[in-house]
Amino acid sequence: MKKIDNSQIIGKAVKDLEMLDLRETNHFFLQKKYLLLGLSITVLVIFMLGIIWSHKHEESVLLTKEVQSNNEEAVTLMEQISEPVDQPAPEQPSSNEDFIYHEIQKGECFEIISNNYYGTEDYAAELAQLNNMTVSTILNIGLIVKIPRDINKLKQ
Repeated sequence: MKKIDNSQIIGKAVKDLEMLDLRETNHFFLQKKYLLLGLSITVLVIFMLGIIWSHKHEESVLLTKEVQSNNEEAVTLMEQISEPVDQPAPEQPSSNEDFIYHEIQKGECFEIISNNYYGTEDYAAELAQLNNMTVSTILNIGLIVKIPRDINKLKQ
């Protein structure tokens, strides 16, 4: 309790003295009221920040799970892509010695194949026709084409 100086009491009515005491009491409660208000606001802000962090953390966890799922899916797709495609075996004639089965390499065409096997590009059209294609057909890497061992069988 605050000490009151004699100069504050002398010459004052009881009514004035009661008001003086109330003002000091009110001032004390007012300070506590502001302190409580400040603490309440601080607690509210901390609570709201906790809620925001919680939501952001949940989003982060969900995004992490989605990224992991996408990575697993990508690995699965990469495995599927890297698996060799089974290509049906080419038709084998009764005598395997009649034909060579050539696997197309990068950059090859019937002219190059004809040159490699017969020493000239002149048989490119016949090779294409034998394989049910035209000379201008784009040959995919890995495709198997039939090439007669005997050049005379190509002319037939």
